[in-house]
Amino acid sequence: MNEIYLYKKNPNEGQTINVGLSYPSTYYYGMSVLGYLSLFKEFDKNEHVCAQRIFLNSKMLAFEPKHLDILGFSCVFELDILQILRILKKYGFNLNAQKRKKKIPLIFAGGPVITSNPEPFANFFDFMIIGDGEGTAKEITETYIKNKNKPKTEILKELSKVNGIYVPSLYKTKYNHQKIQSFIPISNDTVRFVKKRTTISSKCLYSPIISENTFYSNTVFIELARGCPFECKFCTAHWQNQPTRFYELKHIKKAIKKASKHAKKIVFIGAMISLHPDFDEICLYLSKLKTKRNFQVEFSSLGFEHHAKYLPDLLEEKTISLAIECGSEELRNNIGKHLSNEKIIETINFYVQKGIKKFNLYFMIGLPNETSKDIEEYIKFSINLAQKYQTIKFNHIISTFIPKPATPYEREKRQNNATLKEYLEKIKKIFTENGIDTSMPILNNDYFNTLVSLGDRRVGYFLQHIFEKNIPIKNILHEYKRFMKKYNEKIEEEEKIPHYTYYCNTLKTKNQLLPWEFIEY
Repeated sequence: MNEIYLYKKNPNEGQTINVGLSYPSTYYYGMSVLGYLSLFKEFDKNEHVCAQRIFLNSKMLAFEPKHLDILGFSCVFELDILQILRILKKYGFNLNAQKRKKKIPLIFAGGPVITSNPEPFANFFDFMIIGDGEGTAKEITETYIKNKNKPKTEILKELSKVNGIYVPSLYKTKYNHQKIQSFIPISNDTVRFVKKRTTISSKCLYSPIISENTFYSNTVFIELARGCPFECKFCTAHWQNQPTRFYELKHIKKAIKKASKHAKKIVFIGAMISLHPDFDEICLYLSKLKTKRNFQVEFSSLGFEHHAKYLPDLLEEKTISLAIECGSEELRNNIGKHLSNEKIIETINFYVQKGIKKFNLYFMIGLPNETSKDIEEYIKFSINLAQKYQTIKFNHIISTFIPKPATPYEREKRQNNATLKEYLEKIKKIFTENGIDTSMPILNNDYFNTLVSLGDRRVGYFLQHIFEKNIPIKNILHEYKRFMKKYNEKIEEEEKIPHYTYYCNTLKTKNQLLPWEFIEY
């Protein structure tokens, strides 16, 4: 593989431990994931570590995973867990952490899905990273080296003292039929609450390795911001990533300069990145640099509060993305997205006048308190938009609402599939008649994501089941009922796994204990 490293690798001499870091997909996709590559860089730069990357299609490895000291996984999407289990099985590991008798490797996971709710994955991993990954590689390495000759249980106890590390085996869950009755440490020397790791730094993350043979070929991602200042009730960007951090201009410029020497494209990511206080200056710097070096520029979703006047000139494809969420102004206010139709039109007007030819518009259906009237307003809003700007292309990217932990909607329920299907079919029909492009969600995928987002440890048994039986996601609801019936035949009444509608389609009461409440976000 042709790879360019934007950091200095360690000399690979005299390492103390072997570490593997795996992304649960092929090299082609994994080499475009900023968080995964950033954590690998941390291990790879450590003089005490010999690190290697592992993908689904890895063939020639420097050393077999069974000879590793530590094996980590990046979990970005809920469906990743099935591919993670596939990799564990491929290399002969028992999927149940409690049944892996050998001390090594210690197997861990991190990423946004793990941070949001680690409990459905508790059976599979020895420990998990809750929160930001920066700095964890060093502390994990130091703790392991210091305690490597101790029993596995003792190493895990020491790791649990590291900020942001959660060791599931140190906690016991008791159930009272459907609900969680208690979640407590098994010993007095284990903390009751796990504090989410939050890294405060002026330096931005950027892709440490450039590869040609990947989904984003010869591309460097640069993170401009982490978190979001707006309190939309459905979104984890604010509620799980406080405080909002905008990285310093001087460090962003350094990253841009380094990337532009090698990359053919630079992609800037973050929530509402146009809110960066120096966004216009970043765009000006890019404009000047582009006159000297040949590279393209892309940006993730922009905000409505600041119109980036220099941005359009940077974009070869003349496309930008805006998150509108819903067509009803009343519903937008209800979910905390205080955005008027007038402001949307003003923003689109601005960018159209600046030469933008295409807009990717993000919308969501199935939100709390949504009615058929809101769907009608969304359709009307979209048609009016298309008619007003007949030479402009609008691509509607529709998702369905999934209640997320640590947000104001964490106790809400998901809309049933029948209603969502009715809404989506109506939208698709009318949009097709009016020539409006749409990207539609796959309902059973979203239902699976909801189950994982809101589930407790018992959901992990089902995840292992569908992996071992190779059940297609489109069949998960039918298979869940079969699994539940068979599983519950041999389980005590209070420990039985609930119906999937309990997790996904049931409002949770205020005094009800939720699976993730042991995390201090």
